[in-house]
Amino acid sequence: MTSITFRYPDTFDFAPGYSWFDLRGRIYNPPPLEPSNDTETVSLYSVAYGDVTGDSQEEAIVILTQSIRGTAIPHFVYVFTMVEGHPKVISSFPTGDRAEGGLSDVRAEAGKLVIELNGRGSRIDGAFHDDGQGACCPVLVTRMRYTWTKDGFKPVGNEEIFPK
Repeated sequence: MTSITFRYPDTFDFAPGYSWFDLRGRIYNPPPLEPSNDTETVSLYSVAYGDVTGDSQEEAIVILTQSIRGTAIPHFVYVFTMVEGHPKVISSFPTGDRAEGGLSDVRAEAGKLVIELNGRGSRIDGAFHDDGQGACCPVLVTRMRYTWTKDGFKPVGNEEIFPK
């Protein structure tokens, strides 16, 4: 059986020294930096489709996760669109860890990108704070909507904070 391969720009330094990495099947096992080092596997978490750029064409929202040999659960989001028949990444961003900005949901809604992160915070590039329950147990979610511009996704409106 042949494994399907998908190529990603190495925005998050999964493959030091390279500008891209490949998921074969659903995983990427980077080579160790030193012979005695273990590697941290990157895996496909989920894929969703919807119009996030307001052009009535579906984009792919791909979520990856990384096994970091600890309790943290990071996610990495890539948004792909089709350009001349080929997928192109138009945005990528990491999320935090569990109650400290960990991914709760990301989706397309009315031509916008909607991102929901666990905890209290400000946008995908802001500082998140757990809600006093510890990183394991988020009780709040912060929702933010983004609109697509020629310069990338820009926040629209105010963030919403609600119980998980």
